[in-house]
Amino acid sequence: MFGRGLAKINIYLATYPNNMNIKKEGNKYAVESGSKKGIFYNVDIERNTCSCPGFMFRMRPAGKVCKHIGAVKEYLEKRGKVVSRKNEEKLDEVLDFVRRNENIESVKLLELFSEELINDMIDKGFLIEKNGRIEVLE
Repeated sequence: MFGRGLAKINIYLATYPNNMNIKKEGNKYAVESGSKKGIFYNVDIERNTCSCPGFMFRMRPAGKVCKHIGAVKEYLEKRGKVVSRKNEEKLDEVLDFVRRNENIESVKLLELFSEELINDMIDKGFLIEKNGRIEVLE
């Protein structure tokens, strides 16, 4: 599920005891276990589910969320990473294009994709503009 083109996001959340590594692909996330480094659990934020045993066996039956779902939600809230549905479909296409065409001129990117989409991606921290050039923020 989580392969090429991942944006690795290292975050520290005060409500959680350690750094949690989050890998994002589309609307799905892989969150590294706090106790077993290198083990990632799949989080589907739209369905509010996680593949960790704590969620499957304790939290879900109780109608609660695990720390992995909480970490992704808190990260999204803090960063404002909620992209409009209209722009969501183009997100991966733009990221792939910018990665393939490293350090592309912003004017050229705006010719291919809408200004609204590019500005949204810059505002949400997916892209960064430096001296008239666009890069993927990773």
